[in-house]
Amino acid sequence: MQQPEQSAGPSNRSPLAAAAPIALAAMFLLCGYEAVRSTANTLFKAAYGAEALPYVMMLMPLGVIGMLYGYGRLLSRLGPRRTLLATSLLSGLGIGACFLAIQAGSKAATGALYILREAYIVLLIEQYWSFLNSRLGVAVAKRLNGPIAGLASLGAIAGGSLVYHYSARFGAASMLLLGAGCTIPAALCSEAAYALCGEPRRAPTEAPAPRDHLGVSLFRANRTLVFLLLIVVATQVLSTVLELSFQGLLQKEIPSVDAQNAYSGRFFAQLNAAAALSQFVLAPRSKFSTNAALNGRSVRKVCKSPVLSATAVLPAVSRLTMRQ
Repeated sequence: MQQPEQSAGPSNRSPLAAAAPIALAAMFLLCGYEAVRSTANTLFKAAYGAEALPYVMMLMPLGVIGMLYGYGRLLSRLGPRRTLLATSLLSGLGIGACFLAIQAGSKAATGALYILREAYIVLLIEQYWSFLNSRLGVAVAKRLNGPIAGLASLGAIAGGSLVYHYSARFGAASMLLLGAGCTIPAALCSEAAYALCGEPRRAPTEAPAPRDHLGVSLFRANRTLVFLLLIVVATQVLSTVLELSFQGLLQKEIPSVDAQNAYSGRFFAQLNAAAALSQFVLAPRSKFSTNAALNGRSVRKVCKSPVLSATAVLPAVSRLTMRQ
């Protein structure tokens, strides 16, 4: 059996060979995420009420860190290519399992879905950007960041629009099947990117990474990560306050589950349209790219820390999906 191509530095192939499949993967993934995001909010509030949102939000960081810790161990065993494929498919299975449990009447499954919705998007988007940085190099990744994120935003627009048009017809919970299904073409596209460009490996001059699945050593070695974490924490405080206010108003003004889900889908589709415009027009002209500035020389280095992973990807998810 032929071994997959491996290289220690940026790929010799055209940048489009890496960028195009990953952009398509992100487009499919964000299409499904928009279906999961709105539906998770709606179903959780239907089960527990909007007043319970702060409690599940308190549990969310633990769920994300726990999932990323497991991902770090998986990465050490399987390598970046098989880890991305496995986590993509497992995410879809997890969403599907939540759908079945909710259909069976489980209220707890709405809380599990709420946490899973943030964990899986952080996990997969982070791997996409790490692949691009390791295969393209920082300079090229900076130039292509805007177009890639803009194309991915088209998927988010489509996902929100589908939620708007079909929530009332098929029921809000059925939108979870869209989210689960979209992980399959996303996985195929990311696998195509690896097939075209090969799997990164550590350079001969690069020292082996320590067995630190939480990546605490990276924060000790790089003070920039500490300040970046503080920025993310500050923005998340504001984001959480706005989200609680918005979700509370939705629950008060549109108590119907299907109607509320449809409105939420349209709302985020419109925001994602604004995001796509900014990525196609503004981002390519920018001299600074948060993702490229992280200087991910290889997937093994960039993806090593679950805490770093969450820190690195949240700004990217913000640009790609225009979080509330």
